[in-house]
Amino acid sequence: MKKLFLFAVLFASSASFAQDSASPEKIVEWFFSGLNQKTPAIMRPLLLNESVNFDTLMYINGEPKVVSRTATDFLNEFSNIPENIKLEERISNVIVRNYGQTADVHMDYDFYVNDALQHSGRNYFFLVAVDGQWKIAHTYDTRKSAK
Repeated sequence: MKKLFLFAVLFASSASFAQDSASPEKIVEWFFSGLNQKTPAIMRPLLLNESVNFDTLMYINGEPKVVSRTATDFLNEFSNIPENIKLEERISNVIVRNYGQTADVHMDYDFYVNDALQHSGRNYFFLVAVDGQWKIAHTYDTRKSAK
């Protein structure tokens, strides 16, 4: 039991150190790793807090509409996805701008469900450095349906 506890403490320390030294781009990569695995436990620690907004510009009946969700709402959506559903968000053309204590990371993306393209767009992540760790403070994405 002591060995298990020691392993858990060492693992948590190394994960914390890894995040301390991680770049804004690496934080976003880890976020997408959690998304693709449908694992909120990977994504949640990367967020500044539970009230981080996830805003999406989408077109409903041809009209632009911004849909906003809190981090809690966004992460809870993953608990309803059956295990047999595969999600994959493929990102490309990543641009990182680091301003010291703040940074933005944006990229093109294609979102697949069970290997079928559902929609594409551009993601924007705004990060802040808090106590030596980069945290996602806000996300914004555009969405264009593949259909």
